[in-house]
Amino acid sequence: MLRVALVGNLANVAYSRAKALRQYTQIEADLFVNSDEMREPTSRPPESYGWIKPISAHQIPFGRTIAKRGLRKILRTYDLIESYCCQPTFVRDLGVPYVSYATGSDLRELALENSAAGRRTRSIFEGARLIFFSLDAGHLEAIEKLHLGHAIPSRQVVDVEFFTPPASEPVLEEFTVFHPTNQLWIPRAQQRFTKRNDILFRGFARFLRNGSGRIGWLKRGPDAEATIKLIEELGISEHTTCWGATLPRNQLVEAYRQSHVVADQFQASCGLVALEAMSCGRAVLVHMYENAYEERPPVLEATTEEEVCNGLRQALSPNFRKWLGKEARRFILKYHHPKTVAQELARHYASIV
Repeated sequence: MLRVALVGNLANVAYSRAKALRQYTQIEADLFVNSDEMREPTSRPPESYGWIKPISAHQIPFGRTIAKRGLRKILRTYDLIESYCCQPTFVRDLGVPYVSYATGSDLRELALENSAAGRRTRSIFEGARLIFFSLDAGHLEAIEKLHLGHAIPSRQVVDVEFFTPPASEPVLEEFTVFHPTNQLWIPRAQQRFTKRNDILFRGFARFLRNGSGRIGWLKRGPDAEATIKLIEELGISEHTTCWGATLPRNQLVEAYRQSHVVADQFQASCGLVALEAMSCGRAVLVHMYENAYEERPPVLEATTEEEVCNGLRQALSPNFRKWLGKEARRFILKYHHPKTVAQELARHYASIV
């Protein structure tokens, strides 16, 4: 039996992959994670915590050598390592084959930097047997610049048994948009891709000129305070609701279900917010890389405030939302079902070990 260690858990991706591998393949997948990276993916506890291996935060990525010796010894007993969490350097030097999961900015930005961190990240990517990444323009550009011919697209797992459509469509007093994505839209040095949340609020302000509605959003991310100021400048404060910084997963799924539209991000390609909302049968406003799938994703595609406004107007139709939500659920079951992703991963692993 192939034994795989997944190290790190940014955005809970590794947990979902490990669980899917255990459920749908013969691979013994264990997750090494510290408490800061672990979040309960459902309102139910996992079937078993035996495959979740807690480690102290200072063991990865760049902690004291003495603290990492025990972890190194354990990881050397595995056949393969899948690395997350800013690509821990010591994984490269274990003598065990490893693959790297590019989480976004590590490949799109950090690996391109002329800095110690950039050189370290490049060396880790170069030493990996495979690099898994989400298919989008930023990743493809970096892969071409760095000549990473061993990078292959890998889709994210969606818990389709938890993120399900509501039993009946919500009856709401007003047209409701839910936006739980991190606020990250102000350009910074070395950061070429953001979520461009500002496009959503500017487009929503346009929409309100000839319509009515409300956006609920989470006050999290480095630009949350700037978003509050933007909302005030746009004069739409009375049409927005800030839900705080966090939302437990059981409340998150209900917030998806109780919204007419879920909005994600509008520059870098979609994240888990869009995929989870699609699994819930929601109309999703987002930018998705056009060549990421064999078919056009059933979403309200938007990269400008005008497209946001037009998408919201289109979503006013209950019949359209019902059709789009049904197509979105079908799409997720086809491309992001845990079984589909796990079996694809198993084939990739088998080509290495």
